[in-house]
Amino acid sequence: MSALSFAELQQRLSADVDDVDGSPAPWDVLVVPSLNLDAQQIALVQGVHHYEERQLFELIRLRQPKARMVFVTSKLLPELVVDAVLELLPGVPISHARHRLKLFDTDDASPRPLAAKLLERPRLLQRIRQVLNLDRSYISCFNVGELERQLSETLQVPLLGTDPALAYWGSKAGSRELFSRCGLTHPAGSELVHSFSDLVEACAELVERESELQRAVVKLNEGFSGEGNAPLELAGLERSNAAGLRQQLSERLEQLPMPAAGWRELLVSQGALVEAWLSGGEELSSPSVQGMIHPGGHVEVLSTHEQLLGGPSGQTYLGCQFPARDHYRCELQRWGLAVGAELAKLGALDHFSVDGLARRFGEQWDLQAIEVNLRKGGTTHPM
Repeated sequence: MSALSFAELQQRLSADVDDVDGSPAPWDVLVVPSLNLDAQQIALVQGVHHYEERQLFELIRLRQPKARMVFVTSKLLPELVVDAVLELLPGVPISHARHRLKLFDTDDASPRPLAAKLLERPRLLQRIRQVLNLDRSYISCFNVGELERQLSETLQVPLLGTDPALAYWGSKAGSRELFSRCGLTHPAGSELVHSFSDLVEACAELVERESELQRAVVKLNEGFSGEGNAPLELAGLERSNAAGLRQQLSERLEQLPMPAAGWRELLVSQGALVEAWLSGGEELSSPSVQGMIHPGGHVEVLSTHEQLLGGPSGQTYLGCQFPARDHYRCELQRWGLAVGAELAKLGALDHFSVDGLARRFGEQWDLQAIEVNLRKGGTTHPM
């Protein structure tokens, strides 16, 4: 029998694949918390070596007495950590849940995607296959790139996640296009550019369109956790002369405080855009809505949150508070359904989120869409 492609494997996923409570025969889950993101940017994320442990929230599936799970990590998880999570399961003895959980590790702590380490270890992959019900198993990853796609095809186990061919729709430029399609209000900004000179021109055109703008934000197209964003100060620019304006912007971009040190190379390889920095109002917040696209295309809104941002420019994700404020929670949910439906048409699967910015003017809140994440993230709801 010939091997199935990634897309063919995903066609085996049925609508009950992530139904823990209602299914009499839950699917086996192979959790591979592979972090396949730009190495330069991910090195800036504090505590990134703990990201694999973040996906332990998936153990909540074991509250169903028939559910089984295989959890793979770079280094073996301490039993104390695993038991601490299993203690949270309502009405399930730790010993019972532990019997249905199999742990594997690659014994490799190098800062590479876990999928890459697994692909180098065919005997380990064979051991993992042997404990799965291959007719009703799927893979769950943090995010899906070419390595995770290859892992799915090597194991011949479908992956519940968006095909990396659709990664554009989780980028900064793709997010803006989705917002336009869905009619969501979002900041003024530029198209995607791939050179420094084009970035200068994009900034100049934004300044000329938005004459009162005092600050902008430059975003690497595939940035995450705020590490690909940098503020561009526009105050004090002499705007009456087009050539002079571009010269001033070039000088300021040369000093851009982008967290990623090699951002000029990333500008060429992945592109960047510039957006108006939203300010003003009596109060600012950064809400987010999380959703799920199930096999078959059904879209479900899972939760809303308020993101807590910090760092030198206030763009770095630090944590969140659940739920989002009453003032705009229903509008966030509408966002989630609209963006989720559009993503489902494109063929996306699994978790996604839409981040926004809210400004209060008197009794009214102005809500602006900022970006889409086509992956699990810091605000992925554990239920």
